[in-house]
Formats: sequence, structure tokens, C-alpha cells
Amino acid sequence: MRTHPAFLTAAVAGLFQGAASVYWGLGGKWLLETVGEQVTGQLEGLGWAVITVGAVKIVFALSPLLVDGHWWRVLYWLGAAVLMLWGGVNTVVINLVLAGVLPRGENYDHVAMIGHGWLWDPLFLLWGLALAVGLSATRQGQTRHQL
Repeated sequence: MRTHPAFLTAAVAGLFQGAASVYWGLGGKWLLETVGEQVTGQLEGLGWAVITVGAVKIVFALSPLLVDGHWWRVLYWLGAAVLMLWGGVNTVVINLVLAGVLPRGENYDHVAMIGHGWLWDPLFLLWGLALAVGLSATRQGQTRHQL
């Protein structure tokens, strides 16, 4: 329905996130080490929950392309804010840890830190930013002021 490039970018980022969760929930192992042993250990035997989280990510990634309306847009703005905050803060903090600016914790997992700092959290940030750009660009009744 709505094919603004920003919504398409957001959908791709969200679909990648969701597909990875579903894949891991079904027992897949590729890139699983980038999430961290601490997280994967807590989710062992809870594949159904990981699949459910992945399905929610996929639905949220696709819904701005398919569903519009005032209350939906409010939900999308809320989602964009959460994604930008979560992805942005974690990307910055993790990269500060990787750079040695912030101390490493006792359970430091270098592969997981790289996975979160360079892939998963920047992907959340991209998803949120793209969603916000799409929402801003498709506002109804928007007036443009020229300088």
C-alpha cells in the first residue's frame, strides 16, 4: 500500500531481525554467537518464545507498509522511538566498550559485543530511524515552509 523508500528500508531491517529470531527459535545456529552465550543460555528450550518474538518483529516491520490510520501512526511513532532509543544507546555504549573507553564486565563476550555493536543494535537504530523518516514524510496536512 505505502511504498515510501523509508518504509521499505524499515521493513527490510525489521524483517532481517524477525527472520533471525524465527530461524534461531527453530534451532538454527548461524550468527547465534553474535547474540551472546548469556542470552542464548537463558532461552534454551524456549524456541517457541523466540519464534513468537520473531513473528512480532515481522508483523511490526511489515505493518507500516500495509496499515495506516491515526492510531496506527501513534503506535508506529512509539515503536520508532523505542527502536531508536534501544538501538542508539546500545550501539554507542557497546562501541565505547569495544574501544576500551568503558570497562568490560566480568562476563565480557567479544563476539557478542561485536554482533550487538556492529549488527543487531545498529539494525534496530536503522529500523527506527527509517520508520520515523517514513512517518514524517507521509504526514497528512503537512505544510512546508520555504526559507
